[in-house]
Amino acid sequence: QGYAGAMEYLERHAELKEDPRHLLPEAQTLIALGMHYQTVDPDLVQSDNPALGRVSRYAWGDDYHEVIRAKLRELSDGIQQEFRIGDGQQRPCVDTGPLLERELAHH
Repeated sequence: QGYAGAMEYLERHAELKEDPRHLLPEAQTLIALGMHYQTVDPDLVQSDNPALGRVSRYAWGDDYHEVIRAKLRELSDGIQQEFRIGDGQQRPCVDTGPLLERELAHH
């Protein structure tokens, strides 16, 4: 009840977050994956001058949403071909979709 603070997006699509079958009614399986996302080592490109500040590591590389989503689409395409699954029966999500992937991975 209002604990999301400035993260109002957490309250949007609440029913979808509760159960993946609200997103894909025919869903029988949820696959949750983790991926080490290595970016450029900031220490190699940032100055030691404290007056210049620092940039967070995630900002040094490509947007991880796009990198991981592309890998998930490759996996999804492979699963679709191997098991002859029709279009629209899979949904790769990278923490921008209406699912709470980390929470679902613990179940």
